[in-house]
Amino acid sequence: MLEREMEGLVPLCDFKMTTGKSFALDDFVIRRLSQREISQIAERSNPLITSKCEFGIQSRWKERAESMNRLTINISPVLDSTAIVPALRLFDAGDVTFPVLLWKMLGPGPNPLGLHGWVFSPAEAAQTFGKPFILTRERSDAFKEFWASMSSLGFSKSQMKTGDIRLDLALRRFNASYWEKAVEDRFIDLMIGFEALLGDQGVEATNRLVNRLCLFLGKDDEERVNLRWFLRRSYDARSAILHGRRIAEEQVVKEAHMTFKTMLFESQRLLAKAIKTCMLTVPLHHNKREDLIECLDASLISEEARKALYDQLKSIRHLVFTDAHSFSVKRDKK
Repeated sequence: MLEREMEGLVPLCDFKMTTGKSFALDDFVIRRLSQREISQIAERSNPLITSKCEFGIQSRWKERAESMNRLTINISPVLDSTAIVPALRLFDAGDVTFPVLLWKMLGPGPNPLGLHGWVFSPAEAAQTFGKPFILTRERSDAFKEFWASMSSLGFSKSQMKTGDIRLDLALRRFNASYWEKAVEDRFIDLMIGFEALLGDQGVEATNRLVNRLCLFLGKDDEERVNLRWFLRRSYDARSAILHGRRIAEEQVVKEAHMTFKTMLFESQRLLAKAIKTCMLTVPLHHNKREDLIECLDASLISEEARKALYDQLKSIRHLVFTDAHSFSVKRDKK
């Protein structure tokens, strides 16, 4: 039986860290990259993207094979570590991505397959759009708890799925909003994400969705009123886009008195909060999203149901209602 140790590295773009030179999780370590590693990454990726790589995710694991002729490459631990990217996006606002996957053998080599030294994946992530992600020292412990909760909720790290079709659709659309080139497409992705989480069909479907989101995401009455005002104007913009209107990123959306870029960013943060809250609260409702929606609708007319909902949200507030996700848009009272 032959055993060898493997090391994987996932470079992170648009990522900053104030926790020191490294940040350890159960399975991985996020650390600052050496100049040699940055140069190796640049050889296999877009220099414009890799120039923004300062940190990377390092993982180590052991492989066993019966003989040198039956060696296999198993990159699942590296793929698992790429799940940190959407987890970071969900956890706090900010863009973060990876340009390539790479790994190296720490055991004997070369082998019959010629796999020794650094080995790179052929896949490259597209350039993303957004503000750089910053992991602060104050938020590092909360991220560790959130990362652990994702695993306990059945989140498949290698596939970046939860097993819930609607929740997975929202997560896929949320991540797509970071790399779609057309700003209108990124915005539509976010609106589809909201509908996948808490939407339904029929008369007044949009009003029901907006009311559910306000109950679900607003931390007090004032914020719920501002959320309702913002979401209604976001859906007006969505309808305009679907009917052929072009909206430039820096264009002011008159109905909302903000640029489309600001509306996009606020929607992205709200969807992150909504997905994260669903992941943490659905298990409290028999693992059924439909039961959660029924609870939200009941909260509109029942003070008792509303109190029970707010008690549930309070238990996860430290993971969901962060400073980075606080809703800053104010309703225009004119």
